[in-house]
Amino acid sequence: MIIKIIAVGWFLFGISTLIIEPDNLSLWAAEFAACLGYIGWAWKWPT
Repeated sequence: MIIKIIAVGWFLFGISTLIIEPDNLSLWAAEFAACLGYIGWAWKWPT
């Protein structure tokens, strides 16, 4: 459960980063890709 909370928080952080720094797109893309990978892994986790 805690893993999913972290994943959602990281996702929201990624969205806020895009809003605050839209010019820094490469950083945001790397962050978002890592975030999506983490979410995909977290949802397979049984807890």
